[in-house]
Amino acid sequence: MARDLALICNPTSGRGKTARLRPQIEARLAELGCSIEVLESRSAAHATELAAAASVGHEAVVAFGGDGMVHLVANGMIGSSAVFGIIPSGSGNDFAVALGYPRKDPLHACDVVANGSIRNVDVGRMDGGRVFVCVAGAGFDSETNRAANEIRWARGTAVY
Repeated sequence: MARDLALICNPTSGRGKTARLRPQIEARLAELGCSIEVLESRSAAHATELAAAASVGHEAVVAFGGDGMVHLVANGMIGSSAVFGIIPSGSGNDFAVALGYPRKDPLHACDVVANGSIRNVDVGRMDGGRVFVCVAGAGFDSETNRAANEIRWARGTAVY
C-alpha cells in the first residue's frame, strides 16, 4: 500500500489503548519498511487539521484510534490524493471491521497498511459539508454512543 506514512493518533482512544500500543505499532511499521511521522491530536478539530496537512506531504495518512479518529481523519483528507489507512484501537472499530480488519489485532493492521491493496470506498456527505465513511446517526444511536463513552466498567463492543 504505502511506505511514507503520517500516523495520526488519539492517545485517549480505547481508554488509553492507543497510547499503550503506540510503541509496538511504530516498531512494527518500521520493521515493515515504513517511514513514519507520528502526529498526536489534541482535539477533534486538530485531528482533522493534522490530516489535511499530512495528506499533502505523505503518501498515506493513517488513522490510529477508534471510529471517531477515522471520521476526523477522513474529513481532513477529502480531496487529497493520499491513501487513507486505519490502525484500529478504539472500542468498536466498526469501519475497520467492515473493511475486513480483525477487531482485536492492531498489529495485523500494520501489515495491511504497509502491504495491503488500495481500494476505493464511498463516503456520504452531511449538511454543512462534513463526510462520513461508516454510519451517520441522530437520536437514539447518537445518545447510545455518548453514553457508551462515559461507561468505565465495560470494555469493547459490550459497552454499547
